[in-house]
Amino acid sequence: MEKQSFFRVQKKNVEEEKYVICIKDELASKEEFNTKEEAEQYIESKPWELIFNLNVYTIQVLKTIEDEKKGE
Repeated sequence: MEKQSFFRVQKKNVEEEKYVICIKDELASKEEFNTKEEAEQYIESKPWELIFNLNVYTIQVLKTIEDEKKGE
């Protein structure tokens, strides 16, 4: 079974060879990494910052769903 992650590693921008960690289109960490592998290792270490930001994102999604249901 393939392991699924809520986090995505992507290049910071086209000009720089730096990588960042995102949840969807939101930055999940202010940390920047020199390689994709470094960023993936950071995710694997389960730092509190990523866990906290994932929870905040989840709360935002649940609030949006709740608001949409109220609007029906």
